[in-house]
Amino acid sequence: MKEQVKCILILLISLMTACTPSQKSGGKEATKEDIFNKLSSISLGSISKYEKLKLPKAKIRAFFSAKFAESNDFKNFKVLTKNEIDYYLVASGMREDKNTQFAVELEQKQDNLILQDFDKLYYSCIGEYCKECSFRFDDKGTINGCSCETLTEEPPQGRTACEHSIGIKSLEKD
Repeated sequence: MKEQVKCILILLISLMTACTPSQKSGGKEATKEDIFNKLSSISLGSISKYEKLKLPKAKIRAFFSAKFAESNDFKNFKVLTKNEIDYYLVASGMREDKNTQFAVELEQKQDNLILQDFDKLYYSCIGEYCKECSFRFDDKGTINGCSCETLTEEPPQGRTACEHSIGIKSLEKD
C-alpha cells in the first residue's frame, strides 16, 4: 500500500512539472508533441518482442492507479494484440469490489510500444454478474466489448453480466 501511494505521488509530481501549452521550451513555443514527450509515458520495449517484454510493473501499476480512479489490486500485466496493428496493455484488478479487466491502447513509435497518458483509448470490463470478464474483439482486432464465461448470477432484464466502458484523456480544450 505504501509503495502504491509512493508511486502515485511520483506520477503526480511528474505530471505537475511537465510543460504546459503556454510555456516555452528552448526559446520556442512548446508543441503538442513536446508536451506529450514530457508527460507521463513509459516505453515498454520492442513491438517485435511484445510477447516476451519484461514490463516495469511498479511504474505501470502507478499509471493504472492514476488512469482508473477507484480501482486497485492491478496485476497480470500483459501486452495483447489480435492483429499486430492495435496493441493494448491489459491488466486485471478490482473496481467497486468486483473483478475487472483494464486495457490501454499503446502508442507505436518506430519499433517501440509506448504507454501514453493522452489521446489513447482506455477500457474496463467490470464483472457485475460475472466471475471474471474478458475483452471481446471485433474482426479487425480492436476491443469492442466484454465477454463472460461464468455468471455469478443471472443479470436482471436489460443488464449485462459485464459493464463495458471506454474513455479518452485529451490535451484538446473543450
